[in-house]
Amino acid sequence: MRKLIHKATHMLSCKEVTQLNSRRFDRRLTLGERFKIMLHLRVCEACNRVLAQLTFMEKALERYRAGPPTPGKGDARARPVGEK
Repeated sequence: MRKLIHKATHMLSCKEVTQLNSRRFDRRLTLGERFKIMLHLRVCEACNRVLAQLTFMEKALERYRAGPPTPGKGDARARPVGEK
């Protein structure tokens, strides 16, 4: 019983949080993993910054995979220079 309680309340290290945050791109984290990350992020500003960077990179990769914007779809980046 003591081992179960310790395992459930074990505070993750920054290294463990970073590894789990990286794994979330490959698989869905368990409820326990997400809870432990949430607890750690409540007290660790550095890990919050790392998570923000990972999220930024994930969104950038999604935009890259989607390819260039299609002209006429309302994306300002697709318009020729000087055209409004």
